[in-house]
Amino acid sequence: MKEQLIPGKGQVGVDSYEMDERGELRIRIRARGDRSLCPECGCENRRVHSRYKRRLQDLPLGEYGVVLELQVRRYFCENEACCRRIYTERLPEIVSPSARRTRRLEEKLGRIGIALGGAAGARLSEELGYGVSDSTLLYLVSKLPLPENRAVKVVGVDDFAFRKGQRYGTILVDLEAGVVIDLLEDREAATLAGWLRAHPQVEILSRDRSTTYRQGMNAGAPEAMQVVDRFHLLQNLEEALESSLREDKSTLKAVERNRREERKESVGGAALVVEETRPIRSAREEQLKAERGRERRERYESARHLKAEGYSAAAVARAVGISVRTVRRWLQGEGYRERQGRSDCGQRRVNAYKGYLLKWYGNGERNIRQLYRKLKGEGYPGSYRMVARYMQQLDIPEQPPWEQRQLVELGILRLTVKRAASMVMQVPDVRDAEGAELLRRLRQNESKAGEAIRFAERFLRMVRQRTPAVLDRWLQEVEQSGIKPLVRFAEGIGEDYEAIRAALTLEVSNAQEDV
Repeated sequence: MKEQLIPGKGQVGVDSYEMDERGELRIRIRARGDRSLCPECGCENRRVHSRYKRRLQDLPLGEYGVVLELQVRRYFCENEACCRRIYTERLPEIVSPSARRTRRLEEKLGRIGIALGGAAGARLSEELGYGVSDSTLLYLVSKLPLPENRAVKVVGVDDFAFRKGQRYGTILVDLEAGVVIDLLEDREAATLAGWLRAHPQVEILSRDRSTTYRQGMNAGAPEAMQVVDRFHLLQNLEEALESSLREDKSTLKAVERNRREERKESVGGAALVVEETRPIRSAREEQLKAERGRERRERYESARHLKAEGYSAAAVARAVGISVRTVRRWLQGEGYRERQGRSDCGQRRVNAYKGYLLKWYGNGERNIRQLYRKLKGEGYPGSYRMVARYMQQLDIPEQPPWEQRQLVELGILRLTVKRAASMVMQVPDVRDAEGAELLRRLRQNESKAGEAIRFAERFLRMVRQRTPAVLDRWLQEVEQSGIKPLVRFAEGIGEDYEAIRAALTLEVSNAQEDV
């Protein structure tokens, strides 16, 4: 019975067992056979050189830890042609060479490491009685053999960061099985082309809009069908839409202003309307903002100047003191663009508690310090300054008596460029009522912003409903519209036409959940 508790399927026998003072079950075992195979030449040997003990941690038995004291023999290899004269007998079903844990315990720890990673896996192993560190778990995972790669036909290609902002590689995914099949050391076209030549069975390749990956696929698998990933395609559309709306921000402001006025009229005179405005900056804050703007403008001019002299984007980033990503964005743009302010004015933490503030303010509490103390009692995690700035931006008419009049918040979204573009890209079913109304007014507006939104929504329907037949007409109408950001987007589609048309036809996409 006791032999059934230990691994090995009868290869070892139990000499004795005992429970020590720490509540650990110690089992002394030894191999039953009288011969062993040399791990180098495979010759069978009987001559024993010596014996020693190995201490192995095994799976716990209930709440008790289990330690196996395995007596191991050293053998002489009697094959004169073998390079090894003495070796230790192998018990592969019980333990790996030089390991301190049984194989079955290592297998369970490896599964925990794969599922949870280092830190979380270490916490679970402690609860289960295995008691290993996060670094040990990751080491055991690194020892696991890689799964055998089957013949893949549909491969997704994308980049990933070994170290963000410094070193990138390429990840290859079997899109049919949903598993990673390989990692490449860089994201160069030649590296991808070499991998594709070694895997000629690939029939479909999904990628982003990268010119480098396109070149690598053309060189390594010219017969394979290329499909642009729909997530990246719509990401490019959103960027083009933002640029288009930024050129006509006056329309966005007018729509927002008209909606506010209508809501005020609907409230009537029986209530006091609370309206959020931009917080008032002090003279010092305005001065600091202007100085930061001048510094950013100087960096932009320096970056353009260095690039014109032939420096690479990385060299420009080091010289100017900005990221390579920012350099590329600046160089791709048509001109300098001022930094966009946050749509919530930094008041995100206060917004969750503004109901309390309005209620207390309406009941006559005017001391902001006292309001802050009461808000902390409700669990508010932010600072006093944030509460003060928030109350400063509320436009509340000083019209007593408060007891007879109710404070009503308009609840109109501040219609920024990013927010408007984001609402357009959303699936219609998830838009809130106010956002849907603002978007309807923008869509019906006969302006550049309204036209850009209508074009974007038509393209979205094309992608989501898989209707490539209308793509050519859409491209032609965009080119005639004169909306420069969308025209550039359409020109990019023309350069990668077949891959984008395939994206509007096939279900293949890097994103496992479609957009």
